[in-house]
Amino acid sequence: LYIIRFNHLFYGLCLILYTIFILIYIFSHDFNPNFSLSIGGFHVSNIGSMIAVNFPAIVVVYLFFNNQRRVKFLYIALILLSLLVLYYTHSRASILGVIVSSFFIIVYYLKIGNERKSQIIPILLLLVMFIAIFIGKKFFQSDVFNTGSLIARKSIWETYIERVLNHSILFGFGSNSEFFNTFLPIHYLSENILQDLRYYFSNFQANPHAHNLYIQFFYNYGLFGLLVLTGIIFCTFALLAKKIIRKEMNLYEILAYTVMSSIFFQEIFDYTMLDAMTYFPTAFALGIISRYSLQLNSFQNLKSFSIVNIKIIYALQFFIAIFISMIGFNLCVSEKVKILFKNEFTIDNFSNLKFKNSSSFTESKLKTFRKLDSMYLPINLDDKKEQFSGQVYLEAYRISNDKKDLELAEKNFQKCILIFPNSAVCYKKLEEIELLKENPDAANGYNKKYKENDPFNLVN
Repeated sequence: LYIIRFNHLFYGLCLILYTIFILIYIFSHDFNPNFSLSIGGFHVSNIGSMIAVNFPAIVVVYLFFNNQRRVKFLYIALILLSLLVLYYTHSRASILGVIVSSFFIIVYYLKIGNERKSQIIPILLLLVMFIAIFIGKKFFQSDVFNTGSLIARKSIWETYIERVLNHSILFGFGSNSEFFNTFLPIHYLSENILQDLRYYFSNFQANPHAHNLYIQFFYNYGLFGLLVLTGIIFCTFALLAKKIIRKEMNLYEILAYTVMSSIFFQEIFDYTMLDAMTYFPTAFALGIISRYSLQLNSFQNLKSFSIVNIKIIYALQFFIAIFISMIGFNLCVSEKVKILFKNEFTIDNFSNLKFKNSSSFTESKLKTFRKLDSMYLPINLDDKKEQFSGQVYLEAYRISNDKKDLELAEKNFQKCILIFPNSAVCYKKLEEIELLKENPDAANGYNKKYKENDPFNLVN
């Protein structure tokens, strides 16, 4: 309970901060609550997710763990501030999570026949007022339910699913693929889906976000990952049903399950599980469920590892540590390269990298870059690194006409293709290089590859 109260203290300070920002915006007449994407620099989706996770926990603590009148008033204030800030985030997914978890808490509170039923009246009134104001004003007087991203969401979901089914059904595209890959064929997508996607690219200038935890998991980890996630959810709520039937529910478990219900419903229309303010309370809730659901003596019959097995584990840990250290070293070198060219290049959401002014490529700067580029360890995991180095060498060639720079640029872009065979950006750069080398046939071949892998014409 002390950990929960400490978390609520931090959460309350965040709410006060967001409320101050909202008041400043309102009084300065510089805030559109229907379409603003941030409050004081904090993204509204992240704020909404934080509220979706913490709101049910606050309601549970207010109803079941507080006897002092002063503390109850503080929690009522937290509930009021949560709904106020949630209103200005216009996060539909978080509102769904809050409503579902609140319904679960209220039903349970009434079911156990608690004598102090008057405690629930302030929460019911605040929730009813919030829903009425949000749905009434926003539905009839704004387009918050009719934004381009919401219209296109069904098409985005279908595209994510089709990408996995046609290209990587078992294990997906990997954990680093937050957005779906636009550099892949689109012949299996319907014209309506393509029209929605083009609308999204045109208006938001970014790759579409899945806005769905389960589809995102399917995209990142394929069928294997989706089965693992749905298995966790099914086991968690099957255990909940079992405890409700047997009336074995602990109050801490009630708190945990309300948090889980809020986040799992909220994530149907969002994907913020990995944000720290969402992840840690979710992990804590799962920990509470595990604490009260598993008995330590159920593991007593497990045999201890033999010495041979322990040596194998140590060896694996050693090699993993070396591998992670090598990756970390490459990341440090990459960061130094970016700092070297700080404020001299731009890169958009579609990997279009451009240097602002080639004249900034002084001899000393290029010498430092070449030294840093030679320090990279031979771990080919990141096509963006190869793309960046290739672009630097290509810019250097345009200044000095040194064929060695052109060869190095070509080598890096070829590595980029090796790591990511569908990189339309790198195919386009290889086309440029072949034109500089006066090889029109090879340039045409790369041009064909570039256009095949850029069906939405996003590369420039």
